Amino acid sequence: MSGKRSEGTSIRGRAPATLSRVHRRRSLLAIASLALLTLSCQGATQPDTHLGGHLVIAAGQAPAPGPIPVLLYTSDPFAKSASPIMIAPATGTGADLTFEFPPSVAQGDFYLVAWLDVGLDGQMDTGDYVGWYDGKTTAGAPVAAVVHKDHGKNASVTIQVSIMP
Repeated sequence: MSGKRSEGTSIRGRAPATLSRVHRRRSLLAIASLALLTLSCQGATQPDTHLGGHLVIAAGQAPAPGPIPVLLYTSDPFAKSASPIMIAPATGTGADLTFEFPPSVAQGDFYLVAWLDVGLDGQMDTGDYVGWYDGKTTAGAPVAAVVHKDHGKNASVTIQVSIMP
């Protein structure tokens, strides 16, 4: 065997390896990566889900003079230092109003209170429109009920609102 080789042949008489397979592998890896990225993004694009519902003015009560805000809490709304994390206006006409929080409200447990501060004094008192989900009281004090919102599902509740005597 001579040390001289012709173009297109290797030292041992075999054809040199080509890079075409490497290019195909890179293409396949790129396509596979793109497919995985697409699949992972599809899981992230769930349909919007909402937490909302209806406010019903109690029978015999006058309609509210304006939109009634619905306050969203992550802990007992009647505790001393409670602060809502979000507020949604209840809109509509007459005694049946609707409200909806944005889809950014994720799954979890929440408390809802509807309150129109008619006296503009920052206190739930006489003349204000007040209601809360599952409107129970114990010994005259309001008891908050949990609204549970599951992942990927809408949660809808009804809150009855009355004018405080």
